[in-house]
Amino acid sequence: MKRYSKIEYMGFLENPYPVISNARALISPLFTGAGIKVKVMESLACGTPVIGTRISFEGIPEIFGDYLINAEDQNSFITRITEFKIQLSDKQRLKALFLSYNMNNSLKEAILQENVSKKTNY
Repeated sequence: MKRYSKIEYMGFLENPYPVISNARALISPLFTGAGIKVKVMESLACGTPVIGTRISFEGIPEIFGDYLINAEDQNSFITRITEFKIQLSDKQRLKALFLSYNMNNSLKEAILQENVSKKTNY
């Protein structure tokens, strides 16, 4: 049942990455939860900004702040989605930033931190 004519309902996708990569933005209306949200990270990796709540952005490094558009209620989501515009060059810059940051910094640090935590917990 289609409730909104401008929204395409896709159901389960075996491989969502082409859809995320081609989207203007990922919408993440989360109001509960903790930790890094995997779909937000996947969206950034695809070069797609995210419109979401503070909870959606928990644990995401500040370096990606220009691509995280805050919305905390129904009206702000409507406004952000309606007014949101992005150029292909901005999406390419985000993807390059994400790949560079994760390859050079956080992935290596996460692995090292995990190893330190395991050693200190025994």
